[in-house]
Amino acid sequence: MKWIFIEPEDVWFFRDARAFVKGGGYSTAKIIFPPSPQTVTGALRSLILGNYPNLDMTKFETGADKDLYRRIGKPGDLGPEFCLRGPFFARRLGDDILCYTQLPQDVYYTDQDNHRFGAYHPIERSPFESAWSSQGSALHPLWPPHGQRQDGVEEPYWVNSYGVDDYLAYREFGALLQSELFVISPRTGIERDPDLRIAKNQMLYTAPFIYLRNYLGLLVGVNDELDLPFEKGLLTLGGEGRAARFQNIPKDSINFLPSLAPANKQKIKIVLTTPAYFEDGWHPTNWNWQAVGLPPSAKLISAALGKPQYAGGWDVNRRKPKPMHAFIPAGSVYYFEFSKPLKNSIDLNNLSFTESPEGEEDYRRMGFGQCIIGTWDWQTV
Repeated sequence: MKWIFIEPEDVWFFRDARAFVKGGGYSTAKIIFPPSPQTVTGALRSLILGNYPNLDMTKFETGADKDLYRRIGKPGDLGPEFCLRGPFFARRLGDDILCYTQLPQDVYYTDQDNHRFGAYHPIERSPFESAWSSQGSALHPLWPPHGQRQDGVEEPYWVNSYGVDDYLAYREFGALLQSELFVISPRTGIERDPDLRIAKNQMLYTAPFIYLRNYLGLLVGVNDELDLPFEKGLLTLGGEGRAARFQNIPKDSINFLPSLAPANKQKIKIVLTTPAYFEDGWHPTNWNWQAVGLPPSAKLISAALGKPQYAGGWDVNRRKPKPMHAFIPAGSVYYFEFSKPLKNSIDLNNLSFTESPEGEEDYRRMGFGQCIIGTWDWQTV
């Protein structure tokens, strides 16, 4: 797998898939960052199409161009080789790349003024019990140390690889406020009549744009067969086709998000680093965790989930919008217990913690459901 780092040449505009139209009053788009894996997939496929010699769109749309089909598939089909990992938020530090992820949902403040955090454990026995059951047993609540109430986190934070290492080890860790990394700046506009060259009535809207701080961007992994046309260059990304530059990055220069190997462990937790889709909302159909890469005996113990993130896309083949889906956002956490300790660690390269909607491209190979793994134990006091 090759890795590329994408940096902005302009402000970026990434929003969710809910209706955002000019007219009928005042409309505001909701920002999404990092962008959906679908957005990055589309940008890379478009880059290859735009630089493909003697492109025949009919052959591309039918998969008749064997080389192109092998590299990027065709509309509605990723082809046999396409695979993407990410996008992950990252910072360039000289020749190195440091990864970030959104603050996990199972944390609390230990020192709000200094942006320090701790992580909850599930408790085995408590005075509270969920009103519904999962796989025949009730879920367990997450519990603070000594049962004392802790302040929840309301502001958006980001944790780098070093902080994630402490988080997974249940040590106190620090995080950065989102405003220290990028700024979301709303711009208000109004549609103009192209003939009269005047503003139209009731066509006011606000679009939020993203200004990244210096040396920040997106880290994306792609399969070798994708064969980008350049080692570095420009591409368009997101709404309004805003400009970005990309460059190949050596894998050994990347400080990836750590993951604790769960070999010989019976309790693991999975933290999403990209959004995930599940047919039944926030879990697989019939609670079949084996379908998303876990061993057959996986039993859900607890979960800490963020608000759903909505995304859709454009169906090039049918020339109409794709269905809009609700995704479990990055930062959501799932706690599992197995009937016996695992003999081998779970290979993150083979784990894509997501399902795919029927009739759509394979979300696993598009970058959805990326995650890190840690271990846990019951809260004892």
